Amino acid sequence: MRPIAHLEEKIISYPFYHHLAVPVLTIVIPTYNESDNVELLIGQLREVLSHIQWEVIFVDDNSSDGTANKVREIGKQDARVRCIKRYGRRGLSGACLEGMLASQAEWIAVMDGDLQHDESLLVHMLSYMQNNQTDLMIASRYLKGGSSGSFSFIRKCISKFCNALANYCMGASLSDPMSGFFMIRRECIDKLAPQLQTEGFKILFDILVAANNKLSLAELPYSFRKRNKGQSKLNSKVAFDFVSLILEKLTGKIVSGKRLLFALFNVPILILHLFILNKLLSFKWYFPWAQSITVLIMTVPAFYLNHLLMYRDERNYYRNYLKNLFQFNFVRSVRIISNICIASCIYFLTGNWWLAGMSGSIVGW
Repeated sequence: MRPIAHLEEKIISYPFYHHLAVPVLTIVIPTYNESDNVELLIGQLREVLSHIQWEVIFVDDNSSDGTANKVREIGKQDARVRCIKRYGRRGLSGACLEGMLASQAEWIAVMDGDLQHDESLLVHMLSYMQNNQTDLMIASRYLKGGSSGSFSFIRKCISKFCNALANYCMGASLSDPMSGFFMIRRECIDKLAPQLQTEGFKILFDILVAANNKLSLAELPYSFRKRNKGQSKLNSKVAFDFVSLILEKLTGKIVSGKRLLFALFNVPILILHLFILNKLLSFKWYFPWAQSITVLIMTVPAFYLNHLLMYRDERNYYRNYLKNLFQFNFVRSVRIISNICIASCIYFLTGNWWLAGMSGSIVGW
């Protein structure tokens, strides 16, 4: 067996280790099914950052199109290209946070992997922040000289409304606090990380709220490009996460934004529940049986709502629809039984069918 000292000496003697430099800039790119864009994006980064020590970290949410494999293949030839592959975890904010915390650089940029963000701005952003000791710099679509690109009129209105709402929550006047393209000092993320949410869509907004106006900020305009390949990740879950985050900030986290939204979305389900219950009772059904059948019927819209708001980004969720529906109701079986029992007790005590039905449904939530 060779002496350990000899092995250590041989490892250290490789010239590769002597030429590794700590990157000045880390670019964090969250991805899901962006394999068609990876190689082109890395090529563009090499071109614009040719005079800067940099690295790029792709944080991939177990893409089905082999995004992570493609990144790793490129990384075998270029040590600046790294990949974090996540299993069982979702959320753009969480992906960005994991990538930022894995960085070795003093400066961290976050951008999308769909080529819609202008990578040439990275050099200007880094230069400005180094020279002016800026903590956070935001690439803005709505600053003079910028553009939201091919946004439809409706999407542009929604985007501006979300920006206005975000500014209201923060008491700020930024042009694009919902931007997905920004650069931040590493030490700021280290301090703010414990306060940031791992679920959600807009980590910049969460950073701004957590910082509470204590970061030195700057914005610069850029033109949002048109997506050439892949699909947008905007969906109902993204909207739900954003609205729930806004509600939490407005209430000072006293109330869970998700629980409050669930309660609001369940109001139509409650109304439908009472309507069906009333119809069954009009046919002289025994109340416990009427409530039981109504509850079973309402498990379908409840299941659909739960998927729409919480698991919208899960692939093939409807492929085993009946299996998932059964599992969903099995987990909620205690609530379902409590719903029927409490509603029946209240009905026999008061004789009021709608109060009984409503009380049972609220307990069942």
